[in-house]
Amino acid sequence: MPGFLKKLINSGLISAAAVCASAAPSSAANACGAQDAESAFEEEDRRSAPRCGECVCAGVAVLLVSEARKIMAGSVEGATERDACAILAKALELGSADAASELGRAYLRGFGVKHSEGTGLRLLKKGTEGGSAIGARYLADYYFDHDEPDLALSWLSKAAAMGDLRAKTELAQA
Repeated sequence: MPGFLKKLINSGLISAAAVCASAAPSSAANACGAQDAESAFEEEDRRSAPRCGECVCAGVAVLLVSEARKIMAGSVEGATERDACAILAKALELGSADAASELGRAYLRGFGVKHSEGTGLRLLKKGTEGGSAIGARYLADYYFDHDEPDLALSWLSKAAAMGDLRAKTELAQA
């Protein structure tokens, strides 16, 4: 199992059961041939495990983003925004578009990381390009806050087209 996951489990921020469930969900395991989470994690480098590494990393990235969101919401006692950003950075390394979006938002707000509009916008755009509807919605929020309604509506439309329900609702009300 990768060292960062062991550290997260040992710190109590995520559970081993959650990692196993996310690493080898039944449909992904069937699709890629992973026998179980532990054996899949033994092949830490995705390039050396082309049949199972990608789905394992995707499942773990989803878990990591979920846990980071809980921390940002204040639902994990003893965890900080900095912890959440470190977890998001790991999910981003695994290729998560939602992690890029959440980390971008953190940079824009200065939550857990040093405030940087440039880094925040770059990460939000990267997330959106990777398929993150929430990244497009966060970009819309940013541009509404910065009094650029044309850009905001453009990003809100993209978020809605990508399936974001809040964006669809906001567009209907606009």
